[in-house]
Amino acid sequence: MKGQFDLRNAVMIKQSTSAPDAIEIHVAERDASRPPAKKLIISFVMDNEDAPNWLCLWCSAIATKYVASSLQASIDPALAKQFNVVHASQPARSANFLHLPKSWGTTKILSPRDNCSSAFEELDTPRAAAQAPDVTEPPASTTKHNAMLAKPPSPDVQSHDVTFEVTVPDGVKPGDKLQATTPAGVKVKLVVPEKAEPGMSLTFTLPNDQSPKDEWAAVAIQARVRGRKGRQAISGKKDERMLSPARANMFVADDQQKAAVALQSSFRGHTVRNEQQERSRLQWMDYYKQPHVADFDKALDLAVTADEENAIFTAQKVWASEEARRIKWFKHFLETSNLKEAARLVVTPLEEAKLIKAQLQAPFGPCACVLDYRANVDGRRKGKFESAIKTYDWIIAEMLASTDEEMQDLDDSKLRVDLMTAAKLLGDFEKAQAYAITEAEREDIEAHRDMVETSVGQATAELNAAAAKMQARVRGGAVRGQHEREKMEHAAVLLQKSYRGHSERDNQEEQRRLTWLQWHLEQREFGSALDLAISKDERKTILETKSKVENGKFCRCCNQRPQGRKEKFVSAIRNYDWDQAQLLAVGSDERQDLEDSRNRVAWMLHYTAKGNYDEALALAITDDEKSEIESK
Repeated sequence: MKGQFDLRNAVMIKQSTSAPDAIEIHVAERDASRPPAKKLIISFVMDNEDAPNWLCLWCSAIATKYVASSLQASIDPALAKQFNVVHASQPARSANFLHLPKSWGTTKILSPRDNCSSAFEELDTPRAAAQAPDVTEPPASTTKHNAMLAKPPSPDVQSHDVTFEVTVPDGVKPGDKLQATTPAGVKVKLVVPEKAEPGMSLTFTLPNDQSPKDEWAAVAIQARVRGRKGRQAISGKKDERMLSPARANMFVADDQQKAAVALQSSFRGHTVRNEQQERSRLQWMDYYKQPHVADFDKALDLAVTADEENAIFTAQKVWASEEARRIKWFKHFLETSNLKEAARLVVTPLEEAKLIKAQLQAPFGPCACVLDYRANVDGRRKGKFESAIKTYDWIIAEMLASTDEEMQDLDDSKLRVDLMTAAKLLGDFEKAQAYAITEAEREDIEAHRDMVETSVGQATAELNAAAAKMQARVRGGAVRGQHEREKMEHAAVLLQKSYRGHSERDNQEEQRRLTWLQWHLEQREFGSALDLAISKDERKTILETKSKVENGKFCRCCNQRPQGRKEKFVSAIRNYDWDQAQLLAVGSDERQDLEDSRNRVAWMLHYTAKGNYDEALALAITDDEKSEIESK
């Protein structure tokens, strides 16, 4: 907790009912009769040893009538008198340092102090002299090796020496060292004398060399140090389990409140930013829809809802209609020489150039004012002409040119700009600078040069990096490619074996089909023959044979026909007569069979010559081929 408060404004100090081992201090506002403005709960769980010392300080500093009866025993009259002497002239604390409203400026002291004992009894809230507690035993909170305050001496005994009593705790024997605290709050170490026993009261005398102000300053420094250590221990939260439940709940509530404030602040800021962006979007969209701007594409880019898009389309249609009407009337006024009305309708630079040209061509009398008007218009025309030349607006410049010299200047400017642009694009920046005549053109050329050099540098670096990667990839790819080629060659061999074997099996199946088809024909089993037929020719042959048999025109003995083309083709392949097989092959299937057979025989002979008989036997399909290979 940050901030300060004045004990002269405390209206109650008592034991806390919400937390164990804690006290409550109530601080009033400007009127003690009102409810207290602040209630401070102070726990001694973390520093229980110093609790009696703090209670003595606070109870002695607060007016006696505001100290609860259960804490009256902690009042030290001598210390209370020192407070009165030291703080009699201390002004009230500023509200800026207190846990009170800042609008007060300064607080009102409810229990003022006086350095005179006689005047002290005449204050608005007089304090009665506290009676010393008549106790012979130390409080229950006294622990081993820590001596509590005994009965303080009477005020009239106070002199330059400080006398106080301590009670010997249990477990302490003569010669041990004790730590005690004087009524002024000063910690001292004492040696237990001989023949001292636990529970015995011992009297010690210390020289009092300090003045009341110096002594109080020492007490304040010690209190400030202890308070700082306590706050550090609490903020560090090294062991939150030692905190009382009420104290722990107070810390949790404080953290939750801070988190809630931060979250609310972030949400409000986000909401405000969204509202500002939405207002800006609507303002820009309305701006682009205005007739003198008419940039409806940008307005559509900002549209979000369908209604906004429809509104933009409607505005665009209205603007297009109005624009067409304006252009029509502008042309009409120019044609009728109503230049005043035409000037009201000018929007574009081209229309302004047309108006200036019409004004110069309009007939006027020899009046002096007319001459001045024409000179003014001609001056405007020259200014617009030069501006159009500088901005490369050749259409407007051509319309404003009125003399042969200006037309020549226009042509020369066009040629110069074309040559300068070509040189700039080709990278000949020196030549482009030679054609440049304005500072803007020179700056544009230099900017283009910087852009090109930067782009070339980046491209070169990227190409070098890509080349290095490519080289590494090529080197690695070469090694991988070699392995892949070896694998592919091996796979190709296996595939060729499988394919050749498959092709040969297909050929054998085809040969068996043809043989059975011929046998069924010879046996006049035309149904079975039709089941084996594949091509139209085969079905046609079967049906013709069936028709002849049914008509009695077919003779079994005449059915013996010479060997056909198919049989000759198969025989040529078996005899390795590739030329004859090539001549007899008909259709893509037979040509593919011929090519497969030729490759099969070539590989078979190759493996046989190399001595790879297993590979050769895998390619052999006829008994003659197998016998020949096995014989070798």
